[in-house]
Amino acid sequence: MTVRTRVRKCNDSEDTCQCEDICNESEDTCQCEDICNESEDTCQYEDMCIDNEDTCQCEDVCNESEDTCQCEDMCIDNEDTCQCEDVCNESEDTCQCEDMCIDNEDTCQCEDMCIDK
Repeated sequence: MTVRTRVRKCNDSEDTCQCEDICNESEDTCQCEDICNESEDTCQYEDMCIDNEDTCQCEDVCNESEDTCQCEDMCIDNEDTCQCEDVCNESEDTCQCEDMCIDNEDTCQCEDMCIDK
């Protein structure tokens, strides 16, 4: 499967972001960055992408030494939105939620989610 790196650059005149596909066979990930207006803070997020469906699915990244698993945002490029997944830390018995970004509205919202053992 060809892996692509996605870079979204802002068009200041239209205040929108367009996506460029950059082939990168050496890496096993597809990254998407929002490069925002310099007057505003930069907002970034990473995706795990499936080229055939042009969607992003969530994968657990586990660190056995820290006993933690975190999940990247699940993104649907067709809808140009990102949904929020839980980031769990079993040792602390807490779950936090990454930012939920909607590019069309150019906003990011953050929510904390807790799950008791």
